[in-house]
Amino acid sequence: MINEVTPDIRSQLLGYGQSVASLGFDAFHGFLRGFIDLIYKDGEQYFVMDYKSNDMGPLYEDYHPARLAESMLDHHYLLQAAIYTLALHRFLKLRLKNYDYEKHMGGSRYAYLRGMHSEEPGRGLFSFYFSPDCIERLDELMAKPTSLASAESSWLMHGQSKSEEQKEQA
Repeated sequence: MINEVTPDIRSQLLGYGQSVASLGFDAFHGFLRGFIDLIYKDGEQYFVMDYKSNDMGPLYEDYHPARLAESMLDHHYLLQAAIYTLALHRFLKLRLKNYDYEKHMGGSRYAYLRGMHSEEPGRGLFSFYFSPDCIERLDELMAKPTSLASAESSWLMHGQSKSEEQKEQA
């Protein structure tokens, strides 16, 4: 139930990269200021948990997997989940001896609180696992400040005029 990714949801998620590419620097930068709600361990695996209070309708049926996937994409929660997963990945690399992403990373879970029901475990819960390759590529991107600046000339010079940049180079 919580890990069910249907072909429709999978196609929505695969097309997500293009919408992220269209984000400007200011929008992307806002995702770097967030806070992880919870990290928990189940067995040998660690999970990122984020709580959402989005109102997607008055019925529990309004929180079915396809609607959750739609919300994850529309609000860029998938990008947020990737950044949070990267943060946990970096932390675990420093703290765990013999850390192995595939062994220790359980994934991201987004709990849509209004859609959860005690009689139906998993309702209102969106789970996603990023491949090790995806997180490694994001790690490389985040390690290079100029990569983040592709949306603007330079995030280090953000807000400065060209004349100020030229003065600093002289």
